[in-house]
This record gives sequence, C-alpha cells and structure tokens, in this order.
Amino acid sequence: MTFTRQVTPLVRPDEKIHHLVISEEGEYLAWSEGKGKVILASITEENSLETIKVIDHPHPVSTVHFHRSQLIIADEIEGFSIHDVGGEFLEHQAVDAGVQACYSWGIRIVIVDGMGSVLVGQYQRPLESLTRLHHLEDCSMVHVGKSHLYIVQHNGTIVAVNESNLLWTRPQRGEIGERITSIGTTVQGLFFLTREGHALVAGEEEAIEFELWSGEELIQRSDLRMRMLTSSHHPLGAVLGFDNGEVYELLESGQMELVMATNHPVTSLLHHQGQTLAASWFYIHGKLDGVIWKVEHQGMPSHLALKEGDSTLFFAGEDQNDYTDAEPIGRLSLGSDLLEVDQTELSLWFESAPDTEHVSAEVLYSNDQSDVYAHLTQDERDAMTHEDESGDDLAYLLAAMEENVTDSSEESPSESSEQLFDELTNDSLEDDGIHEMILNSMASPVQDVYRPQALAGDDQRHVADEHGTAIVLLDARGTSDPHNQIVSWTWLDDRGQELARSPQLKLKLPIGSHRFELRVVDKEGAWTTDQLTVNIIQGSTS
Repeated sequence: MTFTRQVTPLVRPDEKIHHLVISEEGEYLAWSEGKGKVILASITEENSLETIKVIDHPHPVSTVHFHRSQLIIADEIEGFSIHDVGGEFLEHQAVDAGVQACYSWGIRIVIVDGMGSVLVGQYQRPLESLTRLHHLEDCSMVHVGKSHLYIVQHNGTIVAVNESNLLWTRPQRGEIGERITSIGTTVQGLFFLTREGHALVAGEEEAIEFELWSGEELIQRSDLRMRMLTSSHHPLGAVLGFDNGEVYELLESGQMELVMATNHPVTSLLHHQGQTLAASWFYIHGKLDGVIWKVEHQGMPSHLALKEGDSTLFFAGEDQNDYTDAEPIGRLSLGSDLLEVDQTELSLWFESAPDTEHVSAEVLYSNDQSDVYAHLTQDERDAMTHEDESGDDLAYLLAAMEENVTDSSEESPSESSEQLFDELTNDSLEDDGIHEMILNSMASPVQDVYRPQALAGDDQRHVADEHGTAIVLLDARGTSDPHNQIVSWTWLDDRGQELARSPQLKLKLPIGSHRFELRVVDKEGAWTTDQLTVNIIQGSTS
C-alpha cells in the first residue's frame, strides 16, 4: 500500500504546459500553453480557477514570472512585456539578445539574455547591464540571495553584487577549468554550490565537490558522488535535490541529513510547514512526520506553485512525448489527511473525465429556437436556416413519412408477427433444405465469441536528450472490448520479457529501435495482441 493525498484536476489545457507560476500573495495563477499563449487566472476562495485573460504573445514564450503586482512574459527574440493582474498590457522592453531567464530582486527585475549578459531594470525604467558595470564574462547561472545577487560565469568564477558594488569573488579553481552545476543559499544567507573539475583526484577522474561559504570565508568543502540539481529554503537551512534522486537537508553548520530517496533525478523542491516536497520522474514525493507519501502525474510535475496561505499546491508537467495530449494542472492540499491506497490507484485522478456542461432536454426540445441556436456552431445555424427556406420540400417529406406510418400502423403487432411466420413456413418456399436451415438458425443459440481488440497505439519517434535517453508513454487505452470484460493487460519487450500489467506504461529508453507487444485477455479467456515500434534518435526530427 502507498500513502497519498486527494488530488483534483483543475485545468485540462488545449496545448502542453511549459510554465506555471503563482503571484506573491497567492491570488493569481498563470501558465503558458504551446508556444505563445499565456493564461492568467484568479484563484477563488475554494481554490478553483477563473480565467481573467488569455494573452497571445507574438513569439514563443521563454519565461512567465510574477513580479510584485505585475505579470512578465518574455521571449528569446524581442524581450519581455509587462501586464497588470487584469491581463492588460502595460509596456514592452526590448532585449536585443532575447530573454533566457527572469528573477525578482526587491523592486528590481533581473534578466539573463541570450548572450549571457545580466541586466537589471524596473517598470518604466531602462535596463542596465551588470555585466558591463562589473566587467563580467558570459553568465551561465544567477541566484537571488538574501541581500546579494550571485552570478556564475562560464569559466567557473562566481561574483556577489549588490545594487552598485561587486562585493565578493570566488575565483576559478584549477588550470583545466571547472563547471558550476548548481548554486543556492540557506535561509540565513550562507552560499553553497556544487562543482565539477578534473585532475583533482588520482587518475584524473572527474570530481564533484560541494562548497559552503559564509561571505568570503569557505567553511566547508566535501566530495560528492552526485550532482545537485535544485534547492530550496528550509527553516534550519536548505533542502537539496540531487541527480540520483536523493533529497538532503542542509543545516547552517554544513551537516547534511538524508530526507528521502526518490530513485530518479529531483527537478523541483519545496519545504512548507514541516513537509518537504520533491518532484521526481512522474511523481511528487512528500514527507511529513517521518511518513513518505506520493502523488502520480501523467507528466513529469516539474512546475510546483504553492499558495502558502492555506497550504494549497498547484502543479503541472509534461511527459516529453510529442505524440500525446497535454497533461492537466493538478491541485492538492498539504493540510489534508493522508490516504492509504494501492499503487495502481494513484493515476485515477488524471484519468477521470473532465466536467462538461450538459444541455437539458427542455432546452433541446423547446419550441424556442433561440435557445437551441446558442448551442450550435455557425455552420449548423446556416444549415437550419437553409432548411427553413426549403420548407415546402420538408413539408412534403414529413407528409410522406406520416402517410407511411399511418398505413403500417393499421396492422397490429400480433398480426404482423403471424404474417411473417406464415410467409417463412408456407409452401412457397419450395426448397425444404432452405426452409429447415432458416428455422434451425432462428432457434439455435448464439455461439459467436467477441474477442477484445488490442490496440498498442501508433509507432513512436522521439529525440533523445543530452543523456542519450527519452521518456516514452505506451498507452493501450484505445483497446476495445464489446463486453467490457478485459481482465489482463500485459506489455512485453522484444525478448518476450514482461514489463508491466497495466494499460499505460512509462519507459526511459536509450537511442535505438525498440519493439513492444501488448496482450489483452478477457474473463472468458479470449485474447488478442498488437505491436508497436519506438525509435529513439539523436538530433532534430525536422
């Protein structure tokens, strides 16, 4: 059994979600769908969403960010636009190299452009270049600390700046160079990082190290066997998420304590009122009072947005499969009771059908056509208008139907049945063999067996990520069975090895061609199979 929380599907988007952000006061939620559409919604007292405005941005969106009482939408081509919380456009600020990332730093906005420059600005004020002011090289990473802005350069050098001064520099280590993989700060303002370098251990093996700094003083350096991917504040310091799936609590003293192991890279972290949340693979893992719980999503829930006032978590993520539909935005309460369920029940919330508005029979069959028109497309309205114009033809058709019905109604059902039987058994059927065959056929029981029709889905083609793998969803929910009696779903690989016993299966596959077989069985023992091929390739599919 598994502990989980009640989850509600809030939004079923038309296109895949790439960003999900919540305003500072928890009153508004915004997300992007597809390339250039951003939806701004208000959060009601019941934590449902009411759409305020759908904003069509002219270019593919690179960042969506709430800054104070404004919504910032950025792209990698022209710059960013600023909107108020009603969705109304306020201003556009051009960034020649486009926008890669956006942060809030007090009343200021921090922009990292496509050339690695760090820019700072405010509403209705021009952007200023910190890169030019402090003579920096290309930036690869930015972190907003308690009072400082930390900027990582591509050569491994890190600087800490305030509004106008460069306060501290961590120099590059090693002649060969190094790569800073992640940075962050504790709740008290200590700065930490993980780095990769060469020639630091015997045999020139790659080394991963963790460093903790207090101002300009290095207070800890230790070796790691894992890369830090993300971090978040914790009342006692910070929580750190690593590529091996482990989550650690970092104390202000530098001590690390294991919180949980998720078995897959941790992409996002939160800590709230004693609970640590980690987004990993297709799950959100949580820990409360020593109890581990998790929630499954149809996508990878890398976007976590917390409404701190009432401990409500909104989350979203995609399965990285271009051939599947967009995944829903989910909502759960961190204050709700934990539920103990079977592992297979974790997917029920996102498999449930969305709520739809049903039209009552009174509306459909009322004499007032204006009510019906409200539920028709323009083409359907035009068709009804055309039918009205050809009323003579319609009246003629109805009259003919009415006459036919009148004629046939003169015979009683019993008379019609007797007449039919007489026609089948009278002497006009000269061929006794045919006569006997028809009667036997009418009397014999139905012996046909209707097998379930396995449907593994279309063949798939995916582009591998930087690690040479891709996430794949095998979905057999298109399988049909006229009796709805399927009792077994089985996925097999090309060697005949059983992979799963469920309609859906998520896999992480390396580059190459992979063939899978789906086998479904109903309770009568009837079964069918279907196959599909999944190709994982390098490079672009265009």
